[in-house]
Amino acid sequence: CTNWVHSYNNYRKRSPIYCCTWTPEGRRLLTGNRGGEVAVLNGFAFNSLHQFSAHVNSAVQSMVWAKEGDFMLTGSPEGQVSYWQSNMVCIKEIRCHENHCVRQLALSAADTKFATASDDGTVKVWDLETQTCEVVLTGHGHNVSCC
Repeated sequence: CTNWVHSYNNYRKRSPIYCCTWTPEGRRLLTGNRGGEVAVLNGFAFNSLHQFSAHVNSAVQSMVWAKEGDFMLTGSPEGQVSYWQSNMVCIKEIRCHENHCVRQLALSAADTKFATASDDGTVKVWDLETQTCEVVLTGHGHNVSCC
């Protein structure tokens, strides 16, 4: 393990990791860092497969994979959610919370809706296809860190 950590850290810029997730089949591990980069690692040997800039000048604060494995969502401190195909091409960017961090993302069982937890004290439920907010849950009294 020590050898892997040493070689992995020498491969990429050092930046705190804010989130990580496994792909549904467990073959890849993805990490999101403060520098806005996502690293894709082999889930067995943990060598780096790919690295890309997900949020320009902004951290990757949260991420979640669809259960079928065909897309991923990432959240930023500016309140934006990015929709990624499985080949890591961003196809949509959705403004979910105006200038408030998206702390966590959750997908519905059918992968058709997603929820965002934010520093603005709300949880919002979104329709993925239409990119519209369906429900805003308020009254938490403070930042919402998970959903």
